[in-house]
Amino acid sequence: MRTLVQRGFVTEVGHDPGPGQATLYGTTQLFLERIGLDRIEDLPLLGQFVPGGDVVETLERTLLSEGDPRRRTRTAPGRRPRTPPMRRVTKRTTSAAVGAAMRTPTS
Repeated sequence: MRTLVQRGFVTEVGHDPGPGQATLYGTTQLFLERIGLDRIEDLPLLGQFVPGGDVVETLERTLLSEGDPRRRTRTAPGRRPRTPPMRRVTKRTTSAAVGAAMRTPTS
């Protein structure tokens, strides 16, 4: 949002009266000119970009039955997911790493 404000594409138009009083932004004439419109009413209706109820219901059923797809790992068929090795960091390993980094080669 900061970039859009800095470039003059949106401007602060008020604050929401609800909790947190979120800042409300509106488009500027410069924004409309850049996208080739004369008036804000020339923007397409948001409903054109929202899927129908049947699509939303299908997505909900699929996500509920399969779980959250973002949490699934992708593996080849017949292979187990690979887990990254755990490395325990102790004071000794940290000190050794710092000491090695601080040593300079002798000539």
